[in-house]
Amino acid sequence: MARAVRWLHLSDLHLGCRGSALWWQVEEDFRNSVAEMAVRLGPPDLVLISGDLTHRGRAGEFASADRFLDALRGWLDEAGGPAPLVVPVPGNHDLLRPQRTAAFAYHVLDEFNQGAGNRDVRILEEELWEHRDASFVAPLFEPYQAWLGERIVPELEARATVHRSHFPGDLSIEIEIEGTFPLCIVALNSAWLHYREGDYERKLALSVRQFQAALPRAEGGSPSEVFRRFKRALLMMHHPPGWLSPRARKSFFEEIYLPQRFDFCCFGHLHEARTENVAISGGSARYYFQAPSLFGLERYGHADEHRAMGYAWGTLSADGEVRIWPLERITRGDGTAVFVHDRLFPEDDEGGFRLTGTPPPPAPQDRRPRPADLRAYLGDLVDRTDHINIGGITATAAVKGALRHPIERLYTPLRSRGEAPRTLGHGTCPTDDGLADGGLTPLAAVLPRHPRLLIEGQPGAGKTTFLRFAACMLARDALGLECPEGPSWSRHYLGLPARERAPVPVLVRIAELVMVLEAAGGPTLRRDGSQWLLELLDRVCAENGHPVSQAAWRGFFEAGEAILLLDGLDEVADERMRERVFEIFRDACRRWRCPIVVASRPTRTAALAEMEFHTTIIEPFGDREIRTFVDSWVAALHAAESAADLGGEGQRYRERLLSAIVKRPRVRRLATNPVMLTCLCVVHWNEGQLPEGRSRVYRAVLRWLIAARGELREREGFTDRFAWRAFARLALAMVSASKKKRSICDLEDGASAIDAAMQREFSELEPEERRHRAREWLRFECLGSGIVEEVAGNRIRFWHLTFQEFLAALQLAWRGDGEDGEEDWWPLVRERLDDAQWRETIELFPGCLLDEGGEGRVDKLLDRVLALAGPAPDLATEARIAGIVGRLLEPLAVYQYRPRPEIAMAHREALERSMAIFTSEGAAKVPVGDRIAAAEALGRGGDPRLAAERDNFIEVPGCVSSWSDM
Repeated sequence: MARAVRWLHLSDLHLGCRGSALWWQVEEDFRNSVAEMAVRLGPPDLVLISGDLTHRGRAGEFASADRFLDALRGWLDEAGGPAPLVVPVPGNHDLLRPQRTAAFAYHVLDEFNQGAGNRDVRILEEELWEHRDASFVAPLFEPYQAWLGERIVPELEARATVHRSHFPGDLSIEIEIEGTFPLCIVALNSAWLHYREGDYERKLALSVRQFQAALPRAEGGSPSEVFRRFKRALLMMHHPPGWLSPRARKSFFEEIYLPQRFDFCCFGHLHEARTENVAISGGSARYYFQAPSLFGLERYGHADEHRAMGYAWGTLSADGEVRIWPLERITRGDGTAVFVHDRLFPEDDEGGFRLTGTPPPPAPQDRRPRPADLRAYLGDLVDRTDHINIGGITATAAVKGALRHPIERLYTPLRSRGEAPRTLGHGTCPTDDGLADGGLTPLAAVLPRHPRLLIEGQPGAGKTTFLRFAACMLARDALGLECPEGPSWSRHYLGLPARERAPVPVLVRIAELVMVLEAAGGPTLRRDGSQWLLELLDRVCAENGHPVSQAAWRGFFEAGEAILLLDGLDEVADERMRERVFEIFRDACRRWRCPIVVASRPTRTAALAEMEFHTTIIEPFGDREIRTFVDSWVAALHAAESAADLGGEGQRYRERLLSAIVKRPRVRRLATNPVMLTCLCVVHWNEGQLPEGRSRVYRAVLRWLIAARGELREREGFTDRFAWRAFARLALAMVSASKKKRSICDLEDGASAIDAAMQREFSELEPEERRHRAREWLRFECLGSGIVEEVAGNRIRFWHLTFQEFLAALQLAWRGDGEDGEEDWWPLVRERLDDAQWRETIELFPGCLLDEGGEGRVDKLLDRVLALAGPAPDLATEARIAGIVGRLLEPLAVYQYRPRPEIAMAHREALERSMAIFTSEGAAKVPVGDRIAAAEALGRGGDPRLAAERDNFIEVPGCVSSWSDM
């Protein structure tokens, strides 16, 4: 019995252009995948390339195509068998587009779809099809035709019968591969009207006469005679049928791809995998397969459309069954990439997808639930969470390898406020379970107490690190890893009650959930909201090869055998999307018994209280936490087990660092959370001293992170100065994207955001090549810069949100003040002064202004804000403006900045008048909503009552440990 013909389908390679340097990332993944599939399925008989081998159709680029084909042949050699035959068809990027005035001669192609009613078109059609003279079109495909004739046709003619049409790119092949069956392949050039850039959807042409010219013609016979001689046939072109004009599409369906003429039609162009079968009025179906782009060089349509990278294997059997193994390149949780079965296609028992033919009857289903194998999932989770990297340390570190440490060694326990004390007698006393410590509780101790828990904390407070820490401890227990410090990791480090089986930790970034929702249609709500979490987990498992099904996850959640750790609620800026996320949470709370923990900055979380989430608030670091953090940090740097084991130099450095942080009040005010402490330690290690002011600390940390990769960056063709400019532009674009802040952005959006920096750095590049270089730079920086990182789906994010916010503020400060027509920072700042999502950027902005131009620029900012009140403001407006000015002044205190006397006076008077809002008479003049908003602004910006004497406060013993805590 004849075996099936095996084929490898590639499309949209774009070889030979500068942007195809993406190959260095894809090469090894593709090579491994091809070799593995060749062993699994058998070596391919055919390599079908459906267009866009090159990028500009130049002769030198086809030399790159030759090198690629030679390499591919070498990778397939290990599977044995003869070398596959390559069958290509040209794409619009294989066309040598005429430049400048040379394009004028081809304007008739723009009118081609008018048909014979246009005189010029009629003449062209006569030349092409009646006189069989394609000399007018031939120059567009001259390099392609030369390559086809020199490289491809000789190899085909040695093993098959080849008919080349007079029309460039078109051919048909009659072949019978040993052990298989006779097969006819028809390849048609659909790109010849696509002679310049632009949207050609529904504008391209394929006529029956072009089709017939591609077929072998027996003397006196019909061209279609070949399909009576060959039972099996396939059709190749570059564009989907939907890109043909209405006239051409009618001809395609009625005269070219007749039902049962071809087993299937394959094409590319749109850079994503897709199948379709169409049967009209009960007739036989036509089958189509669209290949994705192997290199993903471009993306079709709008910038926010998904771009896939992949290829496909397939088989065609003697009875006409077509099976496909569609493969997509995904990035796993550890940052590595691999080709896996495309999750858009159902996978049968043999790992393929049946495009045509009668599927076998379904196997009897075993209704008994099978236990999920969580080992791979849990192992990957431990790999991602069991360490803390010490970034920004220069090569002069005492121990160069000491940059990655177990999370339990470097994690500083956090304390929280918000636990209800036990009621005793006539009052309450916060002395239960360690609450005597100023009303504070270890955050880990809060975790097991509440089935629904909201953890709130300021930027950098350690929310994400705590969730990673908890996930790691639980995952180690679930894997059965021995804890040297006690009976279990979660018992020792989290205080969880002893139990036979630790809950399965499920750590989810809410930004990843939002990306899934956006891809599925945006803010339209779906009744079964919790299903979206299952779909996200299904996607994560597919990308990482974890054999855990949606049903298994649902079982864990419904039985209460897992714990959901949801990070970054504050990163959801869009109100409609935020409500959709809340709807998912509501549904999960209704359906599932599992504990749910949500981490967020303290902004817009009231909906969680309605769902009976208990709120606990991470407290700023006190001296105890600072010393614990510094001890762990210095011990890690000097490869000591603990601070007690430090030697002479290590102990001296510890004392110097503590002194620099604790004994300088302005610096001590910064050292309130793990992120700022990390930044301070990095800067002190590198510079031997500490700056004052948050913006200067962030600037110093980023300066060292950027400089650490300077040599590598130079080798890639980029400078450190360019990195600063590009990072800042990327940050501002993400913060202000579509009027909603984003913590994750698509790679393409990132490339667009830094285009202005690219233009300045690479003015000689064409726009498309510049965009390719931008993608190269972003991917380079994602590999170990410590500033940005890549997440699944060709998306990027800043390593910490605070870096993004500082760089956005810096980019604003680099703008002008609106003088002499220069780009002004004020319109954007004015719009965001009250935006909770912009709070950190706005508060870092004055420090950046001061460093990028001096006190005069800060004065201008304050003048503009005060002017917003107008000449006769109402009480609520004045309170709001006074509060904003206070917010801007507060971080400047460490810089010893003094505003101009008239600014200081205006602000002081506005604050004094604003206090009337808290009197009964003033409150009566202001609507409740405005009064609350104004009071919040004053609270954030410097309520003068907080500067009063201590006697204005009532101190409750045990609730406030010291005046300094206030």
